[in-house]
Amino acid sequence: MRILRLSAMTFAMVAGLGTAGTAAAGAAPFGSLGDGPDLSIAQATGEGTNACSVLVTNEGEVDATGVMVHAFPGSGHDVGTLAPGESATATQFDCGIFEYVFYFVTANGESNWSNNYLVVNTRD
Repeated sequence: MRILRLSAMTFAMVAGLGTAGTAAAGAAPFGSLGDGPDLSIAQATGEGTNACSVLVTNEGEVDATGVMVHAFPGSGHDVGTLAPGESATATQFDCGIFEYVFYFVTANGESNWSNNYLVVNTRD
């Protein structure tokens, strides 16, 4: 059995996602804080990508500013600004030494935290 070990900081971020938004009947979806940018993150595929590449997309209807992709263990990648519907690829170049990498994307005014994290198995 393999156990995914998370740092205290990573654990706190994941735990925070579970409490980021409490929804009532008819309210916005889990983690939604209202109008604003809505970032999503997925493993990137295609030419020029590797197991450590992720695709960040602004699914909201306003610009996402201060977009950062955080990789644990590892570092961050400054994406900058994404217009509505725009995507960018970020790569953690040295992640091959880790079996799993936890990614978390942030932006100013993020409106839906439920789709901002991704765990990638670099051995698949």
